[in-house]
Amino acid sequence: MRRIKYQDLSGTISLTRFVLIRGFSTSSQLLRSISKPVAQVTKMVGSIGTHDGKFHCDEAFACFILKRLNQFRDYKLIRTRDPAVLNTCDVIVDVGGVYNHSKKRYDHHQIEFNETMQTLGVLDFNTRLSSAGLIYAHYGKQLIAEVSSNVLFLPCFTICVTTSA
Repeated sequence: MRRIKYQDLSGTISLTRFVLIRGFSTSSQLLRSISKPVAQVTKMVGSIGTHDGKFHCDEAFACFILKRLNQFRDYKLIRTRDPAVLNTCDVIVDVGGVYNHSKKRYDHHQIEFNETMQTLGVLDFNTRLSSAGLIYAHYGKQLIAEVSSNVLFLPCFTICVTTSA
């Protein structure tokens, strides 16, 4: 099988005839279709911002959830408290003083913040959410769907749970 090399920002990737079969008659046609100026490629990769300094479980887990999702997998992680830098981020967790899902801002440190799984209509739990809880509330179903679609389920395993009365 003939391999074509293409240099991009992350290194060299191999493209095979399999891709050519899917609508490209020549390798040069394929390369022209995927070649983009560096500025355009850079814009395609987003960023997730969180605070610098000591890390905590809530923002670490929030960032982990986001990076596991196909939508955010290639996003770079930026750790800073500089508002000017944070404002350039596509998603911000655990810093910034704003919770607004439509703007992808997930901080829970505001005095007036009282969101729970119940107030967000996700589950019937009334514990105030952390940044990881906010991310899970908005992206949890998507995460489970994406992760479970990549898991090979083996019917030979059974989990038994017993409870004492």
